[in-house]
Amino acid sequence: MPEPVILVRGGGDLGSGVVMRLRHVGLPVVVAEIDQPLVVRRAVAFAEAVYEGIVRVEDLTARHATPDEIPAVLQRGEIPVVVDPRVQLRHDPRFRLLALVDARLTKQEPDLGLEAAPLVIGLGPG
Repeated sequence: MPEPVILVRGGGDLGSGVVMRLRHVGLPVVVAEIDQPLVVRRAVAFAEAVYEGIVRVEDLTARHATPDEIPAVLQRGEIPVVVDPRVQLRHDPRFRLLALVDARLTKQEPDLGLEAAPLVIGLGPG
């Protein structure tokens, strides 16, 4: 059976807070980011892993990864951060999406509908 994951779009401070809570209750989380994250509070954002390769926020470590590397990163107890702006990972048969959380705060109409995952949650305006 494919690996179950929660996919969080956006690893800024809001998305990172969501990721931290989900990980602290034991859920597997993957962060989907753009190739140059637009993060203001970089010291508290898992998106920083795209730039630095690895980042630690409080007690959790996030690592920039390719889709092929996700299972190994999860196995180490780390949070994979993948560059996947169109969230193509949701179509990857190696993973089973439990939920999709959009934490990007784009202030625009969502580009994905409720059919994108079994549970879709949008945070912030729009």
